Amino acid sequence: MDKTSSQSNKFEMSNSDKYPFLSIALEKLFTKQEKTYGYFKIGKEDNLSLLKIPYLPVLKFYKNEDYYIYRAYWDEGLSPEKNLAVRVSKKQKKVNLSRSNREEIQKIYEVVIKYDSRSEIHFINKMLAKLILDRIEENLSLGKTVEEIKPLAMITQET
Repeated sequence: MDKTSSQSNKFEMSNSDKYPFLSIALEKLFTKQEKTYGYFKIGKEDNLSLLKIPYLPVLKFYKNEDYYIYRAYWDEGLSPEKNLAVRVSKKQKKVNLSRSNREEIQKIYEVVIKYDSRSEIHFINKMLAKLILDRIEENLSLGKTVEEIKPLAMITQET
């Protein structure tokens, strides 16, 4: 292995390797399991999961995996719609199939991260978005049939 490839591997280390307790806390948040991991506390409130980290607002998370609905927001006294941190946007587009000269619909799942100038919050938003994207891709690969056009899942950022 040459020097440049070993350097690039260092930068490709996943966030779960760099921040294992935060990764565990986000996994537990995602699965709605109440736990305490050092500074990270996961709780429940109605149909929401809560992540409490000292010196940061509470992260509230809602999911409905059957319909690919995921929403997370930092509870800072604003309405949840105005303060969304991560959400999933579902779209469809028509695709022309060259072989059969017909149109099919492709589903697109866009995990949208809201930019936050606070680096800690933005970093957690990105980790949660990656976790959601992985879960969507996992579920899409399980339900795909040969005749379907492969659904697309991606992460985007809005300001």
